[in-house]
This record gives sequence, structure tokens and C-alpha cells, in this order.
Amino acid sequence: MNARQIEAFRAIARTGTVTAAAAALHISQPAVSRLLAHLEQQLDMALFQRAQGRLHLTPEGDALLTEVEQHFVGLETLRRAASRIAH
Repeated sequence: MNARQIEAFRAIARTGTVTAAAAALHISQPAVSRLLAHLEQQLDMALFQRAQGRLHLTPEGDALLTEVEQHFVGLETLRRAASRIAH
């Protein structure tokens, strides 16, 4: 698992489609698909159910997203701290 895979996972969860996630991340749709496939393979679990062109979180994906969001809150806290230190 790497940071780019987590970013792709989070973007898909927020937007509901690989295409929209790719646009949000400024990378190609196939790149996002590969990142998700590799993440699901490494974790040995499906993170999304595919239905009618949209992706819906599985219960496992939802649990992972909760942890991921906490991680991003921590990153924002670090960003603010770095800004205070710089000034």
C-alpha cells in the first residue's frame, strides 16, 4: 500500500467514479484503475462494488475510508503546524 493508492481510493470514494477521481487527481483514468486494482490485490479484499457505472464502498472499504480520513486530518494538522513554524 502506498500514498498514491490511498489518494486514488479516497478520490474514488468521494466522487463515485474512476473517471471523476482521475480528473480530481489530474491523472488518467487507467492510472486510477491500476492504483485501485493494486491496492485491492495487496489488501486481498474488494473495496468497492461496481453497479451501473458507479462504485459503492463495500463494508470493508467503508471501514478503510474511516481510517484514511483520519490520516488526512492528521496531514492537515501537520501542514498547519509547518506553516506556523515557518512564520
